[in-house]
Amino acid sequence: MQHVGGDHSPDSIIVYIKEEKILFLGDSIYVNIYSNKRNYTTQSTIQLLDTIDQFDAEIYVLSHWKPISNDEYQKEAILLRTVATLTDQYKGRFKDIKKSYQLKLNRELNEEELETIGKFVKGFEINN
Repeated sequence: MQHVGGDHSPDSIIVYIKEEKILFLGDSIYVNIYSNKRNYTTQSTIQLLDTIDQFDAEIYVLSHWKPISNDEYQKEAILLRTVATLTDQYKGRFKDIKKSYQLKLNRELNEEELETIGKFVKGFEINN
């Protein structure tokens, strides 16, 4: 068990079963639901992802969802890390973040990606 904090709750803990290479993340990678605007913050998200990366997991269990593979988790982590970085780079400007991410992916963004950008922008606005 390791305390990781995060936006969702400052007391978030993850549990790693080394023999099975399973990492239970609980709600740790989710947004701050206690703010009047649900949001992610760039610093907390990147710090949390860096901590999670230290574990040699093959299976991740996220809160109220089915277990996912390392590949599925990495897709989510890349989305969060990239949008966090772009949010800092573009100082929370939604249009610039969106445009940069579209160019990076070479396609239109889907609903989840746009929602994630919006939540980081809200976190940037609250904290700056």
